[in-house]
Amino acid sequence: MTQDHYHYHLQARRPGTYLALGVGMLTAYVAYLTGAVMAAAPVGAYLLIVIYRLLKNPSAGMRLGPTRLEIYEGRREKTVPLARIRKANVTRNLFSHDECVLEMSDGARETLPPEALPPARRLKREFAQRGISC
Repeated sequence: MTQDHYHYHLQARRPGTYLALGVGMLTAYVAYLTGAVMAAAPVGAYLLIVIYRLLKNPSAGMRLGPTRLEIYEGRREKTVPLARIRKANVTRNLFSHDECVLEMSDGARETLPPEALPPARRLKREFAQRGISC
């Protein structure tokens, strides 16, 4: 059994979001120069969404320690003792988020928010290091 802590964190302010902002601004500028009035609405909506995400900066993640699993998404936080987890069903999806459903020792099931999960392979490895079958 390991005593290491594993921490995974994801937030909106990252290079990909800034790249999306730059591409949107470049597209808006080209549309403005060429007089493409029909492109103004979709490009404007796209830019508003990207700017909103940058300003709000939603974050999610997990901390996996030697005795507990902590999941946070925005302002919500949940802690689950590892002793209560009987099995973790981690599913890798090709075209959407990975999924993780925890089966508790009392028979209850807990679905973890997909935004808070690391890649499935890493999550399986971390659970296995702590003696939880996947």
